Amino acid sequence: MLFIYENETDVDKKRILMRTPSYIFVTIPGVERAYTFYKRHSEHLQRALLFHDGNPIAMAASEVDMDLLNDLANAGIRFARTHSWEDVAEKGASPKVLICLPAGFRRYDRVATADGNSNMVIYSSLKDIVNHVKKAAALKTLIFVTPTSEESYEAE
Repeated sequence: MLFIYENETDVDKKRILMRTPSYIFVTIPGVERAYTFYKRHSEHLQRALLFHDGNPIAMAASEVDMDLLNDLANAGIRFARTHSWEDVAEKGASPKVLICLPAGFRRYDRVATADGNSNMVIYSSLKDIVNHVKKAAALKTLIFVTPTSEESYEAE
């Protein structure tokens, strides 16, 4: 769940994935982060980690392989005892920004560079902008740069 929350930028897709039981998967880094999160937010887990002597624990479950469950739990406990949530917390997925520049900006890459969360595209008509917006995934912000002219853009 933490992985989906931090890495999915589309709010609707994030909500669907977090509610879908078949999409849930467990990894050791995910368990380590979860134990560290609950160490900070759960007094019960914080107290249990405080009194834990470092020996491996044994758990049983009917839906998960017992060896896998014990390995995950022990890895999470070891990690949470030595780390705090501030050490491992990520800011979450960054929203995407699309910057649409008119055809006069052919060599924009010499003066401006787009980082991983932004994309610059050149358009020649408003139809190009619509196509770029449809192709952009998880778009949060659209910056639309218009040419400076006395006549309207679509005038022929």
